[in-house]
Amino acid sequence: MPATKSDIERIEMKEQELAQQLTNLTAQLQKANTEIQAKITALTDAVNNADVPQAVTDALSGLTASAQVLDDIVPDAAPPIVPPVP
Repeated sequence: MPATKSDIERIEMKEQELAQQLTNLTAQLQKANTEIQAKITALTDAVNNADVPQAVTDALSGLTASAQVLDDIVPDAAPPIVPPVP
């Protein structure tokens, strides 16, 4: 049985809602990434400008490694392939 106009409208509405949810989630993740990177930078600066125990340096290294693991979940976009000029 073919889809009715009402069926199509419901599908389109669900697609719009899903698109908005994905947009919201992307914005939230970008915000979190910015905040985390700022904290790591501030901590790195503090550690580099102070005489801190090795445990602090180790903890910062662990945090940096954890951030990298999170960053690696979604691969970075590959640079465009430029064909060689003959």
